[in-house]
Amino acid sequence: PCNLGSKNDKMPTLGYTYDMKIRWLTSSRSEDDIEIEIRSPENHPQKAVLEKMLSHLEGFAIGEKNNQQFRIFYKDIYYVDYRQDQAIIHTKSETFYSHYRLYEVESFSSLFVRIHKSIVVNITKIKSFRSTFNGKLEVTLLQGENLEISRSYVNALKQALKENPL
Repeated sequence: PCNLGSKNDKMPTLGYTYDMKIRWLTSSRSEDDIEIEIRSPENHPQKAVLEKMLSHLEGFAIGEKNNQQFRIFYKDIYYVDYRQDQAIIHTKSETFYSHYRLYEVESFSSLFVRIHKSIVVNITKIKSFRSTFNGKLEVTLLQGENLEISRSYVNALKQALKENPL
């Protein structure tokens, strides 16, 4: 085993500080998968947050571009909008097409939240919020794109941000 950092390294997150040990174990098995095991007390304050983060990292959607199918990891999706019976998956710099329904996208992870009747956003990609001149709310994503939040979805977005304080 290789210990990354000292045994007593502290990791601050979300107002907590806790001990974390990371060990990298290599295996002679010819598997391409990486296995992550976390050992903690049952009631550790960060358990739920870590579980959500890890489940978000492992999932992927299938999208199409130039007549080819691609695996798009959830962590790379900025938002998905739905137009003309087709879901459009937006990443930092690419766009893919699929036949997912928005309710299916919302079920990918608790980090995908509807902000408009035709848009689901990955809340980890939100940079900021602002009110527009007409009293509506707008979200700016990390890549700089702005999306309008419908008033009827503001409370759901606030709740998702409370439940997923990443």
